[in-house]
Amino acid sequence: MILTLPEVEKLLNKYGIPVVEEALVRNRQNAVTIADQIGLPVVMKAQGFVHKTEHGAVKTNIGTLEAVKENFDKLTTVQNAKRLRKTEGILIQKQVEGIEMIIGVAENAQFGKVISFGLGGVFVELFKDISFRALPITAFDAAEMIKGLKYGKILDGYRKIKPANMEKLGKIILAVAALAEKENVKEMDINPLFVNGDVVLAADARILLGD
Repeated sequence: MILTLPEVEKLLNKYGIPVVEEALVRNRQNAVTIADQIGLPVVMKAQGFVHKTEHGAVKTNIGTLEAVKENFDKLTTVQNAKRLRKTEGILIQKQVEGIEMIIGVAENAQFGKVISFGLGGVFVELFKDISFRALPITAFDAAEMIKGLKYGKILDGYRKIKPANMEKLGKIILAVAALAEKENVKEMDINPLFVNGDVVLAADARILLGD
């Protein structure tokens, strides 16, 4: 069973995994109201897509309310054209900056549930820099997953991005592991997970529960 956006948020909150400030909207006026409340700039995402970027279903750094209206119409058109599944509205999120990471969980025939951590966003396929551990894991395991990344030094800070709080990042990995073990998770991923200093925020997540 694939969880809906509200169900995913509820589970992430339950395990102390912070989520980017966001709200789901279904019309232009509501989009403007929510964007104004969250504060510009914002990101807008058409729901109903697994790989949103590939389908042109994500618009970032939207800095005016007029642009919010325009992008609501564009994203609705994308939803209607693709017809992948029933339209679920447009998600509006606060624009955040940080290193994009990914945390995933999947079932493995040999090792059982396996958790992964690595570079996320558009870099997942490009660098394939991911570390893995079979569940359950310890705080030491989480720290080693972070240290084991080939390009992990990017977490030491990059341009305007502050050095990551490694202890906090490790706790988020442990929280995902706990969620996966206790909630009958078959598959899940958080991508991207924005990391910037003490800030660690899930911006997109997918959770599939077992029967």
